Amino acid sequence: MHRLLGGVRRHRVIIQCKHWLSKSVGPGDVSDVRSQMELWQPPRVDDLIIATTWRFTVDAISLVEQHNQADRALHIHMWSDSHL
Repeated sequence: MHRLLGGVRRHRVIIQCKHWLSKSVGPGDVSDVRSQMELWQPPRVDDLIIATTWRFTVDAISLVEQHNQADRALHIHMWSDSHL
């Protein structure tokens, strides 16, 4: 939450963790988590972080990039094992 001269601005972040040792996060996993964000509203979710102890598939990365480039209110971040 940020205090501004005109009031309060809320910035809501949800983190979804996937503790997988050999399975990569795929586009279906991303779609499932993204659709769940509507259940967390109101207030709206501004950032979704998907963190995994493994990796993301090429298709999942492509889906997230397309989503973020579409200028939507929800921004998705991907944290793989190397980021953690």
